[in-house]
Amino acid sequence: MRGINHAYVWYKGKEETALKAIAATGANTVRIVLGCAGAKQNNAYCSEEEISKIIELCEQNKLIAVLEVHDATGSDSIQDLDTVVNYWIKVKNALIGHEDTVILNVANEWAGAWDSANWKTGYLSAIPKLREAGFTHTIMVDCAGWGQYPQSIKDYGKDVFASDPLSNTMFSVHMYEYAGGNSADVKSHIDDITGKGLCMIVGEFGIKHTDGAVAYQTILDYCTQTNTGYLGWSWKGNSGGVEYLDMVNDWEGTSLTEQGKAIIEGQNGIRATSKICSVFTGSSNNNNNDNNNNNDNQNDIIKGDVNSDGVVTVIDLTKLMQYLVGKTTLSNNNADINNDGNINIVDVICLKNLLL
Repeated sequence: MRGINHAYVWYKGKEETALKAIAATGANTVRIVLGCAGAKQNNAYCSEEEISKIIELCEQNKLIAVLEVHDATGSDSIQDLDTVVNYWIKVKNALIGHEDTVILNVANEWAGAWDSANWKTGYLSAIPKLREAGFTHTIMVDCAGWGQYPQSIKDYGKDVFASDPLSNTMFSVHMYEYAGGNSADVKSHIDDITGKGLCMIVGEFGIKHTDGAVAYQTILDYCTQTNTGYLGWSWKGNSGGVEYLDMVNDWEGTSLTEQGKAIIEGQNGIRATSKICSVFTGSSNNNNNDNNNNNDNQNDIIKGDVNSDGVVTVIDLTKLMQYLVGKTTLSNNNADINNDGNINIVDVICLKNLLL
């Protein structure tokens, strides 16, 4: 996974703009903040209809959707966790049928204490209850300690995984100043968890945080080296002194912040390492950063072959840029790289990524 978090529940109405812009970065995944109007934080309620719309938008933009409920953040109450599970069951119909494009991240940072035992007890109850309700999606579980206590996964991750009758549970560590404060910790957390045969991602991280630095470049580099996923926090809307966690200065993503430049455009960042998930590309021509030099047997289209010479080169990029400034015409649909029905600067970005 290569992606970005989007705080939908606090910024309803921004989702179409944000998701399209996130996809334009080359990201293949977006983690969506939802609310169930219950438990500790009591965020605004996200209805089944809202979730259906979000999933549809994610699929249109070829983004895997990681859906999480934020209301039990920092809580150590198993009842709060159960409230979130009951919410998922209530809105289940929005998720059914999207098992290949939606991951169910049960509860954001549930278990605030650095306590492995309580974390284990909560999820040993939550996961079987979700399976009994009919969910067959991949389940994602944040570690304890507000997401920054990876020891909980090291201690009891195998037990939590074993509670899933479908053996389809993965884990997430939020790497800020505690879990990701230095390079050695970043590497040891990834090695220790994956060394137990468990799947994990870095579900949140930034370039710095309230109580210290974050070894963000090590996160980018070591995740790439070990084939580990990462999702930066967050697209836009941070406040209360952590505005530096915004990736962009506007919802459309036309201007990147310091953090956005680092995580999206930096070494081993999203643009350089992301590939669109195969559930969206199939066996025909792939999209965005994947290899687009395959022929579409039905339409005889090679995405990116703007001058129709059968190959994709920098010459095609030049012609595309000339077209956008009115200096040439196009004779095919190959310039619509991201398949959104328009030919614009986003296609230039996609073609640059393809050539890189």
